[in-house]
Amino acid sequence: MRDWPARRGQQILCLWTLRAQLPSGPALHERALSARLNTLHSFRDAALLRRAMVGLGLLGRTADGTAYTRREQPPPPPRSPPPEVRPQKPAPSSAASPPAENPQPDPRLPPLQPERGAYARQPPWPERG
Repeated sequence: MRDWPARRGQQILCLWTLRAQLPSGPALHERALSARLNTLHSFRDAALLRRAMVGLGLLGRTADGTAYTRREQPPPPPRSPPPEVRPQKPAPSSAASPPAENPQPDPRLPPLQPERGAYARQPPWPERG
């Protein structure tokens, strides 16, 4: 691994991959664990990886922080795929129905202001003048 990923989900996957490379069984001294982790990544921050693995429960640590043990547990279930995107219904074509000659204004909308143009709507605030 060259760089530490920014996204949390990718970080967790990387930590599980690193954990799989660690021996199970006897406790590892902090320096031995750091040396082992430094062979598996190139950004040289074994302390970051140790803390993250302890925080996820992938490693156990003694109270004084000198020895670490690999905790055996199953990996988390895979994330479900994103829901399928439903295709949108095609918009009705304008050739199918000609526009109305004199459309009625929608009563829910504010009245039109003809001096500003046929389609201008009245602003919701009073105008300064």
